[in-house]
Formats: sequence, structure tokens, C-alpha cells
Amino acid sequence: MDLQKSKPFPKILFLLISFFLLFFFSENFGKNFFLPEGASIAVGVLNDNLASPAERMLTKPLLPALVAWLSPCSSFRTLWPFVCAVGGTLLGGSLLYSLRFSGHAFFSCVALVPVIFSVPLLFAITSDPAGALGLAFFTVAVTDMLEHLQTGRTFPLFSAGIALGIIPFGISWGIFLILGFFLVNRFLVESEKHGFLAEYIVLFTPFLLFGGGWWFLHWTYRQGGVLFPPLSFPLQEVAKFSLSGGLLFCGALGMLLLLHCGENRRSCAISFRFFSLAFLGLGIAWMCLPLGEPRLRLTLLSVGILLFFVGFLVLPLRSRLFGFAFLTLFCGATWFELPEASENLGLWKRALAGERVLSFLYPEERRIETFLEETLSESFVGIEGRAPVIEYLAGEKIHFVSVYDVPPPRYLLRPFFSSPGEKEIILFRSPRWLLLRQEE
Repeated sequence: MDLQKSKPFPKILFLLISFFLLFFFSENFGKNFFLPEGASIAVGVLNDNLASPAERMLTKPLLPALVAWLSPCSSFRTLWPFVCAVGGTLLGGSLLYSLRFSGHAFFSCVALVPVIFSVPLLFAITSDPAGALGLAFFTVAVTDMLEHLQTGRTFPLFSAGIALGIIPFGISWGIFLILGFFLVNRFLVESEKHGFLAEYIVLFTPFLLFGGGWWFLHWTYRQGGVLFPPLSFPLQEVAKFSLSGGLLFCGALGMLLLLHCGENRRSCAISFRFFSLAFLGLGIAWMCLPLGEPRLRLTLLSVGILLFFVGFLVLPLRSRLFGFAFLTLFCGATWFELPEASENLGLWKRALAGERVLSFLYPEERRIETFLEETLSESFVGIEGRAPVIEYLAGEKIHFVSVYDVPPPRYLLRPFFSSPGEKEIILFRSPRWLLLRQEE
């Protein structure tokens, strides 16, 4: 395998330009659409008086939270767009990193266009930085693991291990990816040429160190709970994505048929075995996934697209036209099915067109935000518990504090089951919240 080396300056310049474009786009797009973890992370960073040090340290998902902590932004308007821009830029950088397999850079860059503008990856780039970061490290892990298997070099194996170890801190399915690599690694390694135990030590030690440290801190401060919780859409729904699933299956078979042996028979055989195991694991995960997990199913489609793209890069030149045609078909088909099958993705598509859909995603929170901004602008409101979406929406005009602050705030936001005190007047009632005013 002939790995291509190029000058880093053009790629760095491209990534910098991409970051600023994504940031300015996300700043406007965030007014139309954002995910619940975006509000939770932004509020945890900016409203530090409502979160303990342990809560900030154990924020989930951890990767976008770390980016938010390191961000120079200090307002709700710019913090989450900054995190989205970093996630999208790193995902784009990982795709450029995988181009080292390609001997025809221009054709490969053209193939990047349908990949980036497919629904699963464009959703990750614009709205889901946790998913974008996880997919970026997944792409690096696949690229480096394939390079190690084909060349025998040890540094790509070490790099793949670090990337694998970081993935679960961005997306919950990363823990199953670690287990999958652990189970199938024996079939990927030629035992007569590689030290099998050394392969395992180098590949999985980073995750054991990262995950073990995270588990220890979680056990110490939380004493229970899920280490890597799955993320969900704002609206609960059931989505099958049958067309995309069928194309994923057909594409896997077609990719394996195109990976026939050419001049370098050993390289082709390794690629065939690698992608056979990868698509087999992806197919099992797709069939076993409950219908009530459309966001995780969307992530599996992203993984499939990235595997198709890396597989396209290692195809013999005469087969790349067929690979490109299918990649374009698959990515284009996501626009015909996914926004129609998923209410959340349908609203995301409308938000891309400039429509404000937050009232459909968070109807109760929007009503409370409107009331607070119209009647209590610049006031101090005490919160019992946490209401991250409300804090995110109204955080620019309302000062949220703890109900236990001294002096106590005059206005209180409490869960709906709370009983008002003798000197507390109900200003606003919703199915989940009560807004109270304390009389002096």
C-alpha cells in the first residue's frame, strides 16, 4: 500500500477556514435547532453557580464538555456554536487524514462531497458535536488499524488504540466498538508475524486507562449511574429507516465484491477481511437495535458511510467509479427517507432552511422562556433542581441562581409537584414547572 504524503499547510488552512465558516453558520443555526445535551453542557459551563465541581467534571458526554470548558466564548449565543464548529472541523480533518490511502487525491476529494452532505454526517456536523467527535476518532482508528494490518508498522496501531480509547467519551456506542475490536482482533492479526498479546496491549491499554480513570472518578463522586449513557432526540419517536438499512446491506455486499485481489494480493486480502468483519458487526448492531433508538440508528448509518468511504479509498482504480456511484446513491437516498421517517430530522431539515422550530421541539420550555423574558427580564430567578433547556433559552436575559442563595431570590422555578408556600403566588403554571413569586 502506497500511503500518500502531502504538505500540511494547505490542509491546516482548509481546516481553519472550515472552522470559521462552521462557527458563523452554527451561530445562526443554533437559534433554530439544538439538542438537549447542548443546553446541558452550555449551562453547566456558564452557570457555574448552579453546578458543583463534581457535576462539571463528570458532565456527559465528556468530549464536547471538554471543548466547551476550553472555549474562549462566554455567552450562550456563541458557546455551543463553537463546540459544534470544533466537532465538525475535526470530523472533516479525520476524513482528510484517511485520504492518505488514495493515490488520486482529486477524485477522492470529489467523493468527500456526498459523504459530508449526507443527512447523518451533516446532522453531526451542524447539531451533534458529540457524534462528530466520536466519528472523527472512529475514522482515525479505522484508517490507522488498516494501515497497521497492511504495513506491519506499530505506530498506527498505537494511534488507533488512543482513538478507540477516546470514542466512548463522545458517543455511547463506542464501548461496544471497543468490545467488537477485542473480539475480532484475533482474526485480523497474522499471529506468525505479530505478537498477539502485544497487539492487545497496545490497542486496548488507552481505553483501560481512560475508562478506568473515568470509572474511578464516577464511582467516587456519583457512586452509581450509567458511565456512557445513550443520547436521545428532543422528541420521542420510533423510526425504522428501512430504505437506508437495505442500501447499507446491499452496499456492504457490493463493496466486498469490488475488493477483489489485484497486483498486491496480500493487501487486498487484508482489506477484504477487515471490511468483512466491520460490515458484519455493523449489520448485527443494526438488526439488534430497538426501533425506539432512532438517534443511535442514525449514528450507525454514519459509521456505514465512513466505512464505505474508507473502503472506496482502498479500491483498485478501475473499481472506484462503481464505488463512487454507490456512495453518491446511498448518501443521496438519506435525504429522501430520513427527514420523512423521523419527526426530529424533519424539523432539523426545516431549520436548515431557516425556519425556527424550537417551539415544536421544546414547546413547554419556549412558553416559560417567553413569559420570563416579557415579565421578568434581568431578574434573578431561583431554580430548584436543574432546567437546562429553560436556562439555555432564557439565559441571556434572566439570571438563574440556586433557591438556597443568600439573600433568597424573589422568583422561584420549581417542579410542578411542589406545593406553594403561604407567601408564594403562582405566576405561571405548566405541566412540569411552577413559577412562583415570594411576597415580602
